[in-house]
Amino acid sequence: MNNYFIQSGFFVKDDSCFEWDPLVLASWYDQKFKKDKIDQEYLAAYLNASKDLQQALIARSHPFPGMTLLRDDQTCMPFLFSCRHLIEITIKYKLKNLGVSYKYNHGIASLWNKLKTVVGNDYNKQFDELIKTFNYTDTNGVGLRFSHDQNDKYYGSEPVSINSSRIMNSTEELYNFIINIRKGKK
Repeated sequence: MNNYFIQSGFFVKDDSCFEWDPLVLASWYDQKFKKDKIDQEYLAAYLNASKDLQQALIARSHPFPGMTLLRDDQTCMPFLFSCRHLIEITIKYKLKNLGVSYKYNHGIASLWNKLKTVVGNDYNKQFDELIKTFNYTDTNGVGLRFSHDQNDKYYGSEPVSINSSRIMNSTEELYNFIINIRKGKK
């Protein structure tokens, strides 16, 4: 596809090449490395996006120490969605690589419970709290992407506050934990 917004390939024909960014760099890899590298690139992209969104959230909502600005265009939802999605796709990536079958859905609690059958009790119990937080705010992968469901029930109708620094730190810690799980042991 080629149009004003997207072009196939990456062409270095003039200075306009500096205006374009490769969507998935791993798509150019040799075929034998491509699939796993694409998966890894998606994971890294969501980790980086989560960190960037958290920094933007802090800059916008807490511009100075001791100051909080209440805004109706919060970055909280995209930040929390990005963290939740990162953990969801990381769990799915690891389950697939371990050869563990799972029901394909967006239920992060059930995916986490499936992964725990592999690792047993050898993990930071705070990860359970993080998964409960993700599940509370978005049980099915839709609640942080849309304001309401098909029945017009609004997702964000109850006041809730998050600690983005704790969520980001724990998300990155859980991500690293999952990535380092090996078959038969963590």
